[in-house]
Formats: sequence, C-alpha cells, structure tokens
Amino acid sequence: KKYKTLEEALLVAKDGDIIYITEGTYLGAVINKEVEIRGNNYDIDPSSTRNAETIFTSDLIINASNVTINGVTLTEEAKFTFDNLSSDVKNISFLYCKVIDSSVNDENKRNVAPFNFVSNNEYIIGNVVVDYCYINKVNDGRAMAMYIVDVENLSVTNSCFLGSNNKGSYNDAIKIDNKEN
Repeated sequence: KKYKTLEEALLVAKDGDIIYITEGTYLGAVINKEVEIRGNNYDIDPSSTRNAETIFTSDLIINASNVTINGVTLTEEAKFTFDNLSSDVKNISFLYCKVIDSSVNDENKRNVAPFNFVSNNEYIIGNVVVDYCYINKVNDGRAMAMYIVDVENLSVTNSCFLGSNNKGSYNDAIKIDNKEN
C-alpha cells in the first residue's frame, strides 16, 4: 500500500516490516517499531553516483530496537537521533546513508551532529552499526559528524566524513562522551 508520509506508513507497520520510500523530499518521523526503512538508494554506496535520493529535511528519531535505516539522505536540520527513550534501544543500523549540506548546527550549539546518539540517564542505546555512510558539508562553526554519549558497542566502518564549508575540517569528526568517571 502507498502512503504519503513515513509517519503514515509507521502507523500501520508491524514489527519486522520493511518500509520502502521512493525518491523525493520528506519530513522525518518517530520510529517506534522494529522496522527497516529503505530509501530509493538502499545498498548503494553513497559516495558514488546514485539515483534520485530519498531526502529527509527533519529528524529521524529512533525509539525502538531492531531498526535499520538504509539508503536515505539527510539535509538541512535533519539528524539521526534518539529522544524520550522509555527502554533500552539496541540493534540499530545505519547503512548506505548520506548527509549533505547539513545545517543541524547553524546556531553553533554545543554537541549536536547529524548522527546524534545520546543515551539518557535511565536507558542505553546499544549495538549501533554505521556502515557505508557519507557525510559532506556540515555547515557550522562546531562541525561534528557524530556526537555519541553513553552508547554501548558502536561500530563505524567504511564511512567517509568530509569537512564543513566554513572550516575545511571538523573540530571533532566523532565526539564520544562517557558520563562515568
């Protein structure tokens, strides 16, 4: 069945479903089910020439375990993030994703990035895979590709983080904070 938004598709999705998203520009969504989201370019190297993109201009918020996001592009203020966790969130994969012309940190806030993984005081984000992801042009003065706080078992492989427009490099390409001393 076809839906106009990812939110609509998620309302009817069941755990284990694959949601295919065609090329185009979309608003983000809260992902609260165990699903795989496949953009128009799933399993295609984001640093290569790809078909028309599946683009999100606002946050993809993950609040469930066993979620895979494959072949989507973020731009503008969009980020991959977690929010209002009510349980541990485990087994999250970001595959063949791309970030271009990000303005997620235009206001020069501290500790914000397109890949923004922050566990809260009660619940942990764990077993996260970032594979074949490509980030280019993070437009801010405190450029970061990833901000990680208290995440258990994070794997970043086969990925490329290119510098911001105004700096040419990152202050912290990947910043990892551990709250424990």
